[in-house]
Amino acid sequence: MDWQKELQNATELQPAHRRHVYRVEKYIVRVPLKADEKDYFGDTHDPHFTRLCDENLVNATRLVQEYTTIPVPKIVEHRPEMTVLERIEGVDLEEAMDRVSPRQLERIKLEVREYITELWSIPVPKDFVVGSFCITKELLFTPNRTYAHRGPFESVAEYRPHYKALWGTEPRFTDDTRTVFDHMDLFQSNIILHPNLDGIAGIIDWEYAGFIPDPRDMHVGDAKAVSDVVRDIIV
Repeated sequence: MDWQKELQNATELQPAHRRHVYRVEKYIVRVPLKADEKDYFGDTHDPHFTRLCDENLVNATRLVQEYTTIPVPKIVEHRPEMTVLERIEGVDLEEAMDRVSPRQLERIKLEVREYITELWSIPVPKDFVVGSFCITKELLFTPNRTYAHRGPFESVAEYRPHYKALWGTEPRFTDDTRTVFDHMDLFQSNIILHPNLDGIAGIIDWEYAGFIPDPRDMHVGDAKAVSDVVRDIIV
C-alpha cells in the first residue's frame, strides 16, 4: 500500500500525543509528530524518544510473537516516519469495564495471569539483563527522563543503585532477583476484548516493554504503572 496516499482519507482515532494514530481499513498507522509539531495539548515532543518507543514496540511485539501465545498486532511495516500494524477488532477493557460481567472479568483475569506467566518465561537477552529493545536498549517507561543512567544494565546489582533516581521509590528487590520481560504499561486500555466481551482478543502498545527485576515490586511502588485489574493478579 501507498500509506501516505491512504492517510489522506484515514480516520484519526485519538487526539495526537507524540504521534498521530490513524485507522486505514483493517490497519493502524502511527505517524510520529515532527520536532516542531504541537500535540493535542499544545506541547512539543522529542522525536528521538518517539523513534525509540516505536523501535521497541516493533521488536518487543515480535519477541512476544516468537515466545508466547499472547495475541498481539501483526507488524505490517516499520520505518522512521511511520509504523503500520494490523488492527485487532474489539473493545478495550477500560471502555468496556462497566459492561463486563463478573464471570467475564474472572475469565479475563485468568487469561491475563496466563499471559504474564508466558512473558516471564521469555529468555533474558545475552547482551543485557535490564533494558529494552530499542537501539539504545535503555528503559523507556521511567518517570525521570532526565536521569543519565537509564540502561541497559548488565546485572540487577548494577541497576539497583539507579532505581530510586529513575522511579522515585526505594527498591524492594535484592541484587539476586531475576529479571523478567514485562509489558510495563498494562493499563486496561491496552487490553482488547472480543466484541462480545467474552475474553481477550489482543494486548497492544508494547512500546515501553522490557526486562526488569520482579515487576511486582514496581507495580506496588508505582500506582500508575498498571491497571487495578492487573495489580490484583500479580501483586
